[in-house]
Amino acid sequence: EPQARRLIAYLGLSWEDACLAFHEREGAVATASAVQVREKAHTRSIGRWRRYERSLSPLRNALSAAGVVL
Repeated sequence: EPQARRLIAYLGLSWEDACLAFHEREGAVATASAVQVREKAHTRSIGRWRRYERSLSPLRNALSAAGVVL
């Protein structure tokens, strides 16, 4: 919850308790990962981005050159 609150604040949005109940929302979800959207938040994927770290290197360099702090 603390990370979610920080993200919402960073985006300049107001906190709503529904932010933590995203998995309970009904209705269509326009994403290929619709099943995952219905799951509660978990930690199973932490660090998985490292599998793609080498492939993402050019993007990271371009973002850094554009002034994006990573």
